Amino acid sequence: MKIKKLLCVLLALLLSVCASCAFIGEEGSTTDNSDQNGTDAPATDAERLAYYENLVTSLQAEILAIKAELHATKTEYENRIEEMESEKNDTAQQAEFTYTVSGNSVTVTAYNGKSVSVQIPALIDGKAVTAIGDKTFLNNTTVQSVVIPEGVKTVGWFAFSGCVSLGAVSLPSSVESISYGAFENCNRALTVFCPAGSYAESYARSYGIATAN
Repeated sequence: MKIKKLLCVLLALLLSVCASCAFIGEEGSTTDNSDQNGTDAPATDAERLAYYENLVTSLQAEILAIKAELHATKTEYENRIEEMESEKNDTAQQAEFTYTVSGNSVTVTAYNGKSVSVQIPALIDGKAVTAIGDKTFLNNTTVQSVVIPEGVKTVGWFAFSGCVSLGAVSLPSSVESISYGAFENCNRALTVFCPAGSYAESYARSYGIATAN
């Protein structure tokens, strides 16, 4: 609304200048030396033109300032909306897991979602996920792939046991321990994706599970 008002004023001033110049050209002089605000306007046509040019320049600067302010406000609004959407997605993702907290570490103890592709968050409630607990995915027949984030150090007993649809698990280099039966009775086509030379690679090969780097 401010910009529209300023544009209207600017247009009115330009029309006033044009009318004034036309009147001066016909009469050779002007009899009204006051502007619309009741203040004395310059007497000569050159002075009047300079006066209105300065006024127009001032109005243009004000318009630019308002546009800049609106742009900054819009950018701030869009950034906040993006942050809220991200927070919402993180909350929804975290709600899919049951977990326990010990100090600054989180152990995921169960998966409650129904997705076929699961990505375990690296942080829950601002704390690092460091373990996949015992029986976390036990007998889950829906999940087809799981990505475990860097920072997880242990995978518990029977964590993925009975996951007959599980075809791919991504294990990070941070994994130091995988307990007994973690991948017992899983899909025979299961492939463990892990860094070359990692503990996860050594574990998988010792149980005849295919690996990929």
